[in-house]
Amino acid sequence: MAIFSIGAVFLGFARTYYLAGIYHAHLRDALIAVHGAAFTAWIVLFALQTGLVARRRVAQHRRLGVFGAVLAVAMIGLGLTAATESLALGFAPPGFPFGARVFYVRPVFAITTFAVLVGAALWVRSNAAAHKRLMLLATIALLGAAVGRWPFDIIRRVPPLINAILDLMVMSIAVFDYSVLRRVHRATIAGGLFLMAMLHGAFFVGLST
Repeated sequence: MAIFSIGAVFLGFARTYYLAGIYHAHLRDALIAVHGAAFTAWIVLFALQTGLVARRRVAQHRRLGVFGAVLAVAMIGLGLTAATESLALGFAPPGFPFGARVFYVRPVFAITTFAVLVGAALWVRSNAAAHKRLMLLATIALLGAAVGRWPFDIIRRVPPLINAILDLMVMSIAVFDYSVLRRVHRATIAGGLFLMAMLHGAFFVGLST
């Protein structure tokens, strides 16, 4: 899942951020550049933290976790600020059919979901099984922006596919739980249902604005 997250983000933002020089794309301003760097750092940190735990280097994982908590707070501020600036400029991604006001709701809901799930993960950090599931769900909450920019026409033609892909990621955690634990972990149930409710709720709230 960590590797998939890195691939999803790179695929979505390659043309407009990571390979902007090759594609002659221009970042809107410094805020977007810093925002992109912070969110990239989170995805890389998530993968690194996963690797450290897999290698049983728990002490290093915990030390890096302090940086992760600070980074998460910065991301919440940067994400909300960048979304609000985009709304003020009337920005919506190319091909998004509903306009800037509807689009604005999605990042606000995504950041709010991320904040709640990260906060919950830090609260239960002594419970490794719950902690790692909530951190994964928090990371999935951020991936909608990347998935929505995948260079596939069907993504632009059928926007609900974005949520469907994220739903599948959540359900894959439940499948993993059942295959290993013979039950779905309650952190997966509570966090997954919250995440999916926020993802789908953002669309309907946006349409009502």
